[in-house]
Amino acid sequence: MKTAKTAIIIGATGATGECLVKQTLENPAFYYVKIFIRRPIELEHPKLIKYVVNFEKIDTWQHLLKGDILYLALGSTLKDVGRQGQYNIDFELQYNLSKHAISNGISAICLVSAVGANANSKLFYSKIKGKLEKELKLLPLKQLFIFQPGLLVRPKHKIRWVESISYYLLHFFNSIGIFKKFKPLPVEILAKKMIFESLHHQEDGIFVYKLHEIFIS
Repeated sequence: MKTAKTAIIIGATGATGECLVKQTLENPAFYYVKIFIRRPIELEHPKLIKYVVNFEKIDTWQHLLKGDILYLALGSTLKDVGRQGQYNIDFELQYNLSKHAISNGISAICLVSAVGANANSKLFYSKIKGKLEKELKLLPLKQLFIFQPGLLVRPKHKIRWVESISYYLLHFFNSIGIFKKFKPLPVEILAKKMIFESLHHQEDGIFVYKLHEIFIS
């Protein structure tokens, strides 16, 4: 890279977000890494800039969303936040943050979406993921990178018991050639692919990566 860049990471305390933070801090292409979090964390690094913010009051800190690449790795579950909460986090919050970042000069966004994302889907989760993809595509961006993983393999300390069962079942089915498009994806690989594409993709445009394409380094 000719000029060191500033990364902005939303969802920095989640499984994928933690990997994005670690890998961007280790990558010499980034001079600063900004994270926006709800609660303080202990991580310290010369390149790391931490902002503890109220995500319900974006207008009070939206001016801080300045950099080169915005990584969106927020995610929630119906069990944790309910239907409206999931819509607010997975769609509204990420969409509004994107608009503010673009207003501040951001020209590239990387989004963690999901396999099956479709704004017209009857499945609530797939529908809001698809709606976010659809709306981001209409924003004035030079580059939009959309990644559509299936089940994510999280670090051991973040794995839910239901997920561990799902990993086992999918691994078994994959071994006999079934459900390949839902192959579990380690978050470390997803983060690596997001960073690589956002740094090395020369063309402007919208780029969507299906699961099998994320595995390709």
